[in-house]
Amino acid sequence: YTVSLSQPERFTAKLSPNPYPTITQGDKLRLTCSVNKATVNITWKKDGDPIKERAVIDTQLDERTSYLVIAKVVEEDSGEYSCEALNRLGNVARSIVMIKVNRKLVLL
Repeated sequence: YTVSLSQPERFTAKLSPNPYPTITQGDKLRLTCSVNKATVNITWKKDGDPIKERAVIDTQLDERTSYLVIAKVVEEDSGEYSCEALNRLGNVARSIVMIKVNRKLVLL
């Protein structure tokens, strides 16, 4: 006889673009986190901590997408950004991208 176990749907989080293209002070940072339908919550973090107020986060679970936008980046926005997708069972899928903000060259 055979025993078939139904596998819970694997849930995922995918950050794009990854790797992130070169970005300079004053540029707009825009990250997209794509998840699947098993996801019930999406959390953004920077260097492991919840994102500060500087970022605008727009999460649309019905479209399985969350966007993080910083209109004008500064050097302090450099770091490791992560998007965490939580499913009903409490499991977390995480996707990470490194952001390096370059200093704007001032020509005298």
